[in-house]
Amino acid sequence: MNRIFIRQFMLALMLPALLIAIACSSDDTNSNNEQSTNPQITATTEPITESSSNPKLDVVTTLYPMTYFAQRVGGDRVNVESLIKAGIEAHDFEPTPGDIKRITEADVQVYNHPAFESWVKDAVDVAENERLVVVKTADIPDDAIVLDAHGHNHDDHDEHDDHDKHDGHDDHDGHDEHDEHQEGVDPHVWLNPLEAIHQVRMIREAFSDADPEGAPTYAHNAEKLITELTEIDNSFVTGLASCRLDHIIVSHEAYGHLAERYEIEQVGLAGLSPDSGATPQRLAKVIDEINHLGVGHVLQEPIVSNKLAQAVVAETDVTILTLHPMESMTPAELDAGATYLSIMNDNLQSLRTALDCK
Repeated sequence: MNRIFIRQFMLALMLPALLIAIACSSDDTNSNNEQSTNPQITATTEPITESSSNPKLDVVTTLYPMTYFAQRVGGDRVNVESLIKAGIEAHDFEPTPGDIKRITEADVQVYNHPAFESWVKDAVDVAENERLVVVKTADIPDDAIVLDAHGHNHDDHDEHDDHDKHDGHDDHDGHDEHDEHQEGVDPHVWLNPLEAIHQVRMIREAFSDADPEGAPTYAHNAEKLITELTEIDNSFVTGLASCRLDHIIVSHEAYGHLAERYEIEQVGLAGLSPDSGATPQRLAKVIDEINHLGVGHVLQEPIVSNKLAQAVVAETDVTILTLHPMESMTPAELDAGATYLSIMNDNLQSLRTALDCK
């Protein structure tokens, strides 16, 4: 019995109890939904606001960038709640009955792509929310091989996204050419600001479909965010224009879209998932690459264990820097007011140091 069948079976078993719980608690949850936005995640620039007699859209999201983009585009017309809470390793997330209930009550479900959030399709099936607008934001082909939390892959047959638009281009993931363990497609598209712009536009379209009266507000907020994403991209192009190195050593291969955009090669201690393909043979190859390339840093993400990076440090002269994939955030980061934009700026500084840029 494979992982997907087990997940579908368990979700089906949960459905009767969930429907009873929803019926009993609908009066209480309707009032609570007005306050569902995560107060810790804030925009660096206030979106346009306006008063409206219409109820706010209830939006559920998955990965942190989807939450940030949804809040920026929606402004005061939406309540946004992320199912993947701060400090949770996003690759390992599985929805709870409470999460299914939130999807049942939501107006819009925003997610990246089943190549990362492979659980979304089953969760939406169980929720049976006929009014729900589901928006898949990543511009990755529908038939991409998806990767689960343990690095295993299975075919994607997503059928829910009416908003998904693809132009048929080939996917590219920036994989280390020496990695015989790597499988699947890189879903971390938001790390390329130009691809993040596509995600923002998809969210704007979904919100406008669910709330036509708010379309001008969503368009204004989206364009403001797109301007900021364009500025971030320009900063990366300028900041990485003159560097001694063109390879980075990363904790896991989450940076393919960023690497391709800025003509960098990534070498991962692990594969697309932090615990996939991390073998002694792979680490030995990475150490050989470090010595050959003259690399002085390992770029480590903050959520997952750094034991692989520490093992490399013990065998080389490299030091550890932070490079944030933003799949999820830590509570401390949110408490400090960190956002997608501020972390991208921090990532640029880490890359400039690691690549020895002038």
